[in-house]
Amino acid sequence: MTKAQINRQSKRKFSIEEKRTYYIAWENSGLSIADFCRSHGICKSALYQWSKRFKKEDGQSDFSPLVMPNSPAVTTLTQLTITSGSDDSVQLKISIPEHRLVSFIKEMCGATPAIR
Repeated sequence: MTKAQINRQSKRKFSIEEKRTYYIAWENSGLSIADFCRSHGICKSALYQWSKRFKKEDGQSDFSPLVMPNSPAVTTLTQLTITSGSDDSVQLKISIPEHRLVSFIKEMCGATPAIR
């Protein structure tokens, strides 16, 4: 592009959609602002302004990312053995987190009449 063409392009009014499209294209291009602007015939200062604006807008979203700890919390498992029948022929061994033990027993007690 010649300097005259670049000057004509730089004075052009861009819609907000065009500005965002150029900004996203530049972000995805891997090019420097100078190289991107030179190849697309837009003014570097304009792309700097658009970049600043869109980065600020993108940073003000309502999205709150979930941050997970680097190491998982240690959970203590309780070994639970359930036997069935008088001859202990059926055994069920369950490892369950301690904090779930009481609710599991309550659920099993509630399920027992339905099973019989």
